Amino acid sequence: MSNSVDRIVAKYAAKAKTYAQIHQEYKDLLKDKGWTLSGPLKIPHATSPSGKTRVWFKPQAVYLSVGLTAKDFGSARTLTYDDLKTVSPEEFYRMVERQSDSILAPVAQRIRHLFPKEDFMQVRVLPGVPCLLR
Repeated sequence: MSNSVDRIVAKYAAKAKTYAQIHQEYKDLLKDKGWTLSGPLKIPHATSPSGKTRVWFKPQAVYLSVGLTAKDFGSARTLTYDDLKTVSPEEFYRMVERQSDSILAPVAQRIRHLFPKEDFMQVRVLPGVPCLLR
């Protein structure tokens, strides 16, 4: 009996991935989706094509920062998941999209409420960066 249990444990232990391997899978998927990856930094990160979302990779956790403070790790919050080792790259990407949308939507709604659209003229100062003038 003990021998069969040892074989099962050995089989699953051999398939278990490290956090570094999982992070690399996530980074590869983000790169395929057009995200920009940082170089070898203390806290590596990936930035969305729009620049509004950044995913930070710490050894055993993944953090998300969104909006104007996306470039600041201090404003990043952990992604919610049960166990990082059980989340596929595709599910990870859906979690990033879902959580960044849930953060951005209420902020955009409050801004629209405070500043009605007709009070502003939208001008593009830099390519892809809208600037509102009153």
